[in-house]
Amino acid sequence: MIKKGHFITAIIPLSILALSSSLKMGEKDGNLFPKPKIETYHSDTTVLGQQLALKYCQNCHLFPKPDLLDKKTWTSSVLPNMGLRLGIREAGKNPYTDMDAVDVTLIKELAIYPETPLISREEWLEIIKYYEKEAPSVFAAQKTDIQLTNQLPQFKAQYLTVTQKKLPRTTLLKYDKTASLLYIGDAQNDLFVVDSTVRLINVFKTETAPVDIDFQKNKSPRLLIVGKLNPSDQKLGQLMSLDVPSKIVINGLQRPVQFATSDLNKDGKEDIIMSQFGHNTGKLSWFESGDSSKEHILKAFGIIQPF
Repeated sequence: MIKKGHFITAIIPLSILALSSSLKMGEKDGNLFPKPKIETYHSDTTVLGQQLALKYCQNCHLFPKPDLLDKKTWTSSVLPNMGLRLGIREAGKNPYTDMDAVDVTLIKELAIYPETPLISREEWLEIIKYYEKEAPSVFAAQKTDIQLTNQLPQFKAQYLTVTQKKLPRTTLLKYDKTASLLYIGDAQNDLFVVDSTVRLINVFKTETAPVDIDFQKNKSPRLLIVGKLNPSDQKLGQLMSLDVPSKIVINGLQRPVQFATSDLNKDGKEDIIMSQFGHNTGKLSWFESGDSSKEHILKAFGIIQPF
């Protein structure tokens, strides 16, 4: 339910939290996991580690070249995380630490962290050696020929304050041209409405963080709330009307981030297209005539273990 709130004051940063996550997989000749192209990256002494990295890393995403990160980041952060997803668990490393119990259940069902290793420890150590050898110890300073200036004569900076929150987390920023109103969503479950003079018109309290909104002619705006803001596969998101009391349009969305409308099947009725990429799985789908029971999948992504 959405309830009207009261006037409060704080700085709202003009930035929008990116909520989207994606998984890239290739298809070739009907094979979801095409044979990786082997190219010697540096010295011949690391060819085995490189080949293993191409085999295991490239199956689920683009191949990450060692020079993308420094040695410390590879060995202390990225590779240990990848090892967990291949069933390699170092002593004392628990992938479910500090994780919501519901998310733990979902992730175990998806086998994100296999109980049985998908790669031998010998092969895994070769991959680590490859990244340790080929990654730079530190990054060189970025070179640029562009002359930077702190002067922008065509713009004038102005601080905008609408609430007294010390740590605002902006998740939505959208302008209603018809009503000349700006909607500002905050991760602390608030939706602020301000006019062209930045005067606070209204505050709505939402169940979870607002992430998108649309403005219908002669109707109340429709608001999309994310469910869990941090990456999660739980289906807690909702699309609702900003009537008071609020009306649920579509429920049980998997961490949705954006929606749009169009008449996709040319039946004269508005359809709703929804992007909902939770964490490890997700989909792009459309709801026929805005009916939650008539969902059509355009693209779905899930974790597939090919080994």
